[in-house]
Amino acid sequence: DIYKAGFSDCYLQLLESIQAKSYAIIAIYQGQHLWGLLAAYQNSAPRHWEQADINFLVQISSQLGVAVKQAELLQQAQQKSTVLETTLEAQLRQRANELAAETEREKAIAKVVEKIRQTLDIDTIFQTTATEVRHLLNTDRVAMLRFIPGTEYCESEFVSEDVLPEFASAIKAKVQDHCFGKNAAQYYQKGRIWAANDVYELELKDCHLAILARFQVRANLVVPLLKGDELWGLLCIHQCSSPRQWQEKEIEFVTHIAVQLGVALQQAKLLKQAQNQSEELQALLTQVQAQKEQQNKIAERERAFSRMIERIRLSLDIDVIFRVTTSEVRQILKCDRVAFYQFKPDWDGEYVFESVAEGWIPFVQENHNVAWVDSYMQETAGGRFRNHENAAVNDIYNAGMSECHIEMLSQFQIKAYIVVPVFVGEKLWGLLAAYQHSEPRHWEPIDVSLLTQLGNQLGVALQQAQLLAQLKKAKETADAANRAKSDFLAHMSHELRTPLNAILGFTQLMSRDESLNLEQQENLSIINRSGEHLLTLINDVLEMSKIEAGQATLNENSFDLYRLLNSIQDMLEIKAAEKNLQLIFHRPQDLPQYIYSDESKLRQVLINLLGNAIKFTQQGIVILRVSVVSCPLTSVNSTEQLTLQFEVEDTGPGISPEEINALFEPFAQTETGRKSQEGSGLGLPISRKFVRLMGGDISVTSRLGIGTIFNFHIQVKSAESSEIGMTQFEHRIIGLAPGQPTYKILVVEDKWANRQLLVQLLLPLGFEVKEAANGEEAIALVENWSPDLIWMDMRMPVMDGYTATKEIKNKNWTKPPIIIALTANAFEEERSIALSIGCDDFVRKPFQESTILEKMAEYLGVQYTYAEQIDRASVIDDAAKELPMTNYPSSITNLRILLADDNLFNQKLASGMLKQLGYEADLANSGVEVLEAMNHNSYDVVLMDMKMPLMDGIETTRRIHEQWVDGSRPRIIAMTASTLESDRQECIAAGMEDYITKPIRLEDLKAALNRCQPINSKDTNAAAMLDQNALQNLRSAVADNPDGFLRDMIDGYLWETPQLMQNIREAIAQSDPAKLDIAAHTLKSMSATFGANAFAELCRQLENMGRYGAIAFSPEQLAQLETEYQRVVAALELERQKLRC
Repeated sequence: DIYKAGFSDCYLQLLESIQAKSYAIIAIYQGQHLWGLLAAYQNSAPRHWEQADINFLVQISSQLGVAVKQAELLQQAQQKSTVLETTLEAQLRQRANELAAETEREKAIAKVVEKIRQTLDIDTIFQTTATEVRHLLNTDRVAMLRFIPGTEYCESEFVSEDVLPEFASAIKAKVQDHCFGKNAAQYYQKGRIWAANDVYELELKDCHLAILARFQVRANLVVPLLKGDELWGLLCIHQCSSPRQWQEKEIEFVTHIAVQLGVALQQAKLLKQAQNQSEELQALLTQVQAQKEQQNKIAERERAFSRMIERIRLSLDIDVIFRVTTSEVRQILKCDRVAFYQFKPDWDGEYVFESVAEGWIPFVQENHNVAWVDSYMQETAGGRFRNHENAAVNDIYNAGMSECHIEMLSQFQIKAYIVVPVFVGEKLWGLLAAYQHSEPRHWEPIDVSLLTQLGNQLGVALQQAQLLAQLKKAKETADAANRAKSDFLAHMSHELRTPLNAILGFTQLMSRDESLNLEQQENLSIINRSGEHLLTLINDVLEMSKIEAGQATLNENSFDLYRLLNSIQDMLEIKAAEKNLQLIFHRPQDLPQYIYSDESKLRQVLINLLGNAIKFTQQGIVILRVSVVSCPLTSVNSTEQLTLQFEVEDTGPGISPEEINALFEPFAQTETGRKSQEGSGLGLPISRKFVRLMGGDISVTSRLGIGTIFNFHIQVKSAESSEIGMTQFEHRIIGLAPGQPTYKILVVEDKWANRQLLVQLLLPLGFEVKEAANGEEAIALVENWSPDLIWMDMRMPVMDGYTATKEIKNKNWTKPPIIIALTANAFEEERSIALSIGCDDFVRKPFQESTILEKMAEYLGVQYTYAEQIDRASVIDDAAKELPMTNYPSSITNLRILLADDNLFNQKLASGMLKQLGYEADLANSGVEVLEAMNHNSYDVVLMDMKMPLMDGIETTRRIHEQWVDGSRPRIIAMTASTLESDRQECIAAGMEDYITKPIRLEDLKAALNRCQPINSKDTNAAAMLDQNALQNLRSAVADNPDGFLRDMIDGYLWETPQLMQNIREAIAQSDPAKLDIAAHTLKSMSATFGANAFAELCRQLENMGRYGAIAFSPEQLAQLETEYQRVVAALELERQKLRC
């Protein structure tokens, strides 16, 4: 490093000008004359020049000196005379000799290097080097001197040499040179080379001369041997016969050899370290292998022990247990005998089972067992073994035993043993013993441990074997009880469902009779509800039986969660309204619409909880809150697992803490439930079982006089909308579609009422029906009549349905009849049996008529005609006379209505409906009469028939829009028998605001009128938009801070509904029925909660459009929706300002 060499500034500037950071400069001699310099520069960074680098440069400089010399000699040769040429030739010959010598030296170096590469044996390397160097330099001795470690370089020895025979060998000669020491060593460690042409011409110390004289040294060349940075020794070149002038080339050569030997020493050091490590690793490996073998031995024993224990557990047969244990333990321990000894009640005992090697007397024999009389065991009731102690003896003669004990053991040829106790429960049953007869034995701790563990396991096995008999007897008793229970439930199910089938079936048939008046319809409804209630109780009992038997399973499928919630809300809103309760369903916007779970069980749980809440709440609200507790960050359509939380809160009487503890017990009811005399007490236990099946649990909190909250969560998976089929709009079937074959249906049923139920259902629809009272009659009819489908009861006298089905199916048919089993048995096993004997399908009693008709369509391809397809002419003339007499109160009863229809029957029918709704109406027979009536009177609503003489409804509507402006023009509602969408659009385009199809349904008419208001009331105060009773119900829902609760409810409405309105707009624009259904349903429910009935009715219309996939909403209707919404918002904001909170 030039900056660390102490150079002057001017010299540093010179070096910096050539960018030098480090250099090595070697003199170039022309003979003995300094001719110039050979310089090697490092410009990038300082550099540590290795001795090898310097040696290399020295060699190069020497060659350069020779070359310069040759060039000069050549030049002189050209200039000098022939005399000088002779001198030159002599010099060239000398130089050639020198070059030859140089070549030999290089070869020697190469040979040494090659030897170093070929072997790592340092002695071989030293010997080869000494021999080659001595011959090359023609010296008397070449030797390697090694400093003895720990002597501070004062003691050394020659470890290798090559010497002429006439001189003494220096091998193994110890040298003590206190004159050398650390001071001299530090110079050699830095690379010092000592060349002495004649040691006696130098002023050396006497001690040094004495050592040289000892080895007859006259001329000496010494080069250090470095092992890394350590001075290992010296490479000594001795001329013993005479002084010698050491040449520079010789010194360089020896120096280079020393460097290579240093490399060899370093390699030898590394080799030694590697060998030491290898030996250590080998020792460690040997130790590990030994440990591994020991562990393998232990592991193999433990595996054999585990296999044996497993066989014991699987068997529970005492003989198998004894045989397996004694045989395998003897193999594991490699001992002579393993035996079981069992105590008798008096603590005497005998061997009961053993495994013994050949050549030893058996303890257990065919006719009798060898007696073991041990007074100690009898006197001490089991001795030490009662305390769970073991006994392990390696040699009975060196165990300090008494003479009598040794004598007893000797009789049985026992030299060593292990004995462990076997306890059955807390009682000492006997002993497990391992014996060595051939010789004493050192028992390993693992031997004792394994036998002890086995003794413990055998005690458990023996106890289990004893319990097995008890369990078998208990199981037989339980099986008998379960069979009796199943038989009883099956019998009771059949006996109860059979009459229920007739009751519910005939009420369905009678309800189809349109001639029944309101009272008769109500009576049928009461019968049907009572029957359904009884059926629910029967199903609950059977469901609870399945749950107790562990037979309840999940039936998972993908379904629309929004549609499920909507259907439950629609179903329960009527019950809530009858009690003047507010039913609120709250679900967040991040709730997934499509999920994969058990829809039926989730529906039943929600209906149970919500039904109970409505049943026991007399005033206030019932709220269902649904939320996503945990949901992945991925899309809800990614079929990921998530947790849904459901919370049902009511403002009912509450449940006491004492009753909550037993709330989920079967048949347990609260005091309120018992007073209501409704229900079976199974709804909540079943709900909890279902929730747990779906991966969750249910809990309840309640405050007396305040209300109750039921909370449950379930595990579901999100689903794709494509996995869910579209819900079909259900129409009432009134007959077979034209152009179909005559379907022959055979009803096989021993109960006359049940036969008549099916006959009266199918005959009016156009089926050809025959009946049979038992299986024999059925077979005869099948052979003679060849029905297309058979409804087969399973339990009948003479021949039951099982036998009849088998015989029918076994006949050679070109096209065998479809057989569908009918049974009142509700157990799943019955379905499996029916399908296994040949039935194509299975229907339980009591059944819905829709189920019967759907099955026939599925198997026969039957097509039906529906009630909505009846022509106007099919409506009977006295329909208006038989209108229900129920008075439907309207929120607006002062509407002025003009009814326009040219058909007298239709006028009577519509007038009768309007009267029942609390309205009066003027009549018009044509469009001309409509315009004339409007010129004389003001109307709020015109019910407009489309097809009238003189002027039809379309033209009349256009004229009304031309003559009457907004604010004075009535709302026009179309009435038409056409169901075509094009006709509907024509009505809307002409200016009509609403649309009713014929035959007119009372509810449709009521809904259409509810969307109307008197012309002179359109600017009524915004507060009139809300039903104050609904607001008061919300206030009374909570005892604490009712105004605050109402304010929070209003804030929630104002916060959430703008997004719902936007969703409705987008759904209409994009023709997205599903989106419209969800948004309109939610907005309808929220608006009805506040009594915004008119706006809720508009939302209901939109909901139906979305639900049935028929979006037909005009811009005018959308504008009306927007207006009504703004009025509701204004009314709620006004109510909020009045609150004191």
